[in-house]
Amino acid sequence: IIHKLGSGGFSTVWLARSVVKQRYYALKILCADATNDMELNILRHFQKCAATHPNISSLDDVFQINGPNGLHYCLVLPVLGPSIKDMNERQLPESLRRKASQQIANGLAYLHSLEICHGGTFLSLVIASLLLK
Repeated sequence: IIHKLGSGGFSTVWLARSVVKQRYYALKILCADATNDMELNILRHFQKCAATHPNISSLDDVFQINGPNGLHYCLVLPVLGPSIKDMNERQLPESLRRKASQQIANGLAYLHSLEICHGGTFLSLVIASLLLK
């Protein structure tokens, strides 16, 4: 484990480096005994559909660990880069905003082709604000 990338209500994400593969990963540790395994089910659905798309994160591995608070799912994901959510519009030049918007739209279209819907309002606001600039 190298350092903490972020945390939310249901998980903490760590930057990790595999000593076997010599690669960096995002290690997402879900809260102990998490009852909402929707994210894991969706990522497994991607694997089942042989889903590969450059704008969709893929699950590299999943395992469980027993900690002092109970059983934790650990999702091993690729490291993607900085969060658009944490950037303000001055940090992104127009050409990068347009490229990011196109990648988000392409990723959403691919999700829809797999009959998966993303209902988050934040994502809609990001696309709208990036396209309208």
